[in-house]
Amino acid sequence: MNNLRVRINLEEAVRNIFFGKEYTGDNYRRLYYIARLLYPEVFSNIKRGQCPFCKKKFSSSRGVIIHLMASYDCKAKLNKCIDTVIEMYRKYVRQIESRRRKKGTYYYVPTPYGKLRFTRIEEAIKYAIYRGEKQAIWQKTLKEMMENA
Repeated sequence: MNNLRVRINLEEAVRNIFFGKEYTGDNYRRLYYIARLLYPEVFSNIKRGQCPFCKKKFSSSRGVIIHLMASYDCKAKLNKCIDTVIEMYRKYVRQIESRRRKKGTYYYVPTPYGKLRFTRIEEAIKYAIYRGEKQAIWQKTLKEMMENA
């Protein structure tokens, strides 16, 4: 029950982030940066008043939001984007540690060789996701090579 509630809250938060609602808090900032990193075109199209999936134009971003909540196909595509953002958050970004120091906040990303320190959360998230995806692709390729041998 608790996992379901967390999942629903994350989905609602990411949906609102795509729709332009501002949040405070470190976890919401992390979700925001993941969404911006993975789907910059969704943000820009909604802001311009255009559906990012079917390219239908509206007079305002509010019209796009209503369309995305009502249209079956576009809503399904938006939900897929939301699922991807949540998956990346759970897989890679949750493990980023933040520590406050006199000179500011530092973000630490665990690696096999120790922890890398970043001064900006955006950089830490970008590194964690790209490093994690590269490892996943490499492991998949290695597994396929071993099966074919």
